[in-house]
Amino acid sequence: MSLVIILAGIPGSGKSTVLEESVKLFPELKVINYGDMMLNEASMQNIDKDHLRKLSFSKQKEIGIAAAKKMAKNMPNIVCIDTHAMIKTPVGYCPGIPEEVIKILNPDAISMLECSSSTIYNRRTLDKTRRRDQETLEEIEYHLQISRSFLIACTAISSALFAPIQNQGTPLDAAKQFVRLIESLSY
Repeated sequence: MSLVIILAGIPGSGKSTVLEESVKLFPELKVINYGDMMLNEASMQNIDKDHLRKLSFSKQKEIGIAAAKKMAKNMPNIVCIDTHAMIKTPVGYCPGIPEEVIKILNPDAISMLECSSSTIYNRRTLDKTRRRDQETLEEIEYHLQISRSFLIACTAISSALFAPIQNQGTPLDAAKQFVRLIESLSY
């Protein structure tokens, strides 16, 4: 039986960096990027990472369910699913992990990487490797709030533990919190 933890955060929250540090501290941890799995499903349509979220909601959902089914078939012993809770689209926000996907993945815990809207704003501004939409501090704060609310609702659907991870200090500090969560759930 696998230990499955979903770690969500909005773009610029530091998920990739924190997860890299977490794997250094806990090498048994396998990280699967849900967006990459969805991108693999969409690649035959020449859809890149920054355009995947602009597809219709029904198309995103279809791609996401197919990706989740493939992940569930080959689930490692201790896995973190790296994802976004809510994805900003041109017409609103859609779930990054719809109910069907939550049921397929059956997580033990759902975590949100928490940091301030100003930190996220600064990270996005400095990151020249991505084509991110520009958002104001208020828009980022709203995205944080609805993501947190959505993830808490996901715990009700899945009976998973909600475990926020604070990323206010160094990525190593947040990674240590995440590893403590893994250890508490696996022993």
